[in-house]
Amino acid sequence: MRMAVRIKAEEDMAAQRCLYQVGGKIVLPAGKQPQFHFPSGELYDEYCKLLRIARGQK
Repeated sequence: MRMAVRIKAEEDMAAQRCLYQVGGKIVLPAGKQPQFHFPSGELYDEYCKLLRIARGQK
């Protein structure tokens, strides 16, 4: 089952590039702060992997 994932949006450009690389998007829910939206948990995991690489972590 594919479960969508939403996390707090970051202003960091590396995070936003990784978000778009995996097919995520920025959403603006009514009355809430901007969020990063991933259509599935697998894409969120890929985002985390790319973000670690972009930030020079293992």
